[in-house]
Amino acid sequence: MVDQSHIGKVFDPFEVEVEKGAIIKFADAVGDQNPLYSDRKGDLEAPPTFGTTFRPAEGFFQTFTDLDIDLTRVLHGEEEYEYLKPIKPGDTLVCQTKVANVFEKSGKSGGMDFVVLETECKNPAGELVLIQRGTIVVRK
Repeated sequence: MVDQSHIGKVFDPFEVEVEKGAIIKFADAVGDQNPLYSDRKGDLEAPPTFGTTFRPAEGFFQTFTDLDIDLTRVLHGEEEYEYLKPIKPGDTLVCQTKVANVFEKSGKSGGMDFVVLETECKNPAGELVLIQRGTIVVRK
């Protein structure tokens, strides 16, 4: 089982520079034609699942290593995004991830551990703009 003592573990903060081109490419990739996300001449903001692209410089997979999780056993569970303020091109966000929960369940194929990671991102004014929660499933 993933060690429950990891609950509350906080990883180093990381910065994300929000670029206009990245917002447009992301909106194109997910097929979102809303001009708020894709109008190349307009006042853009990040689309709803854009936070998925936010990763620390050392890479997302380092998180698994730090938690002693075997990547060959990992499945994506779910993602949840809570936007508190718009994310705009030119923003440099400071994000920090913590382990919000670790729990175990049994399924048809056996036991599984669930690791809930929560990332909070703040804008240049220090305001919380995004809380992202991701659940990772670790097959036993």
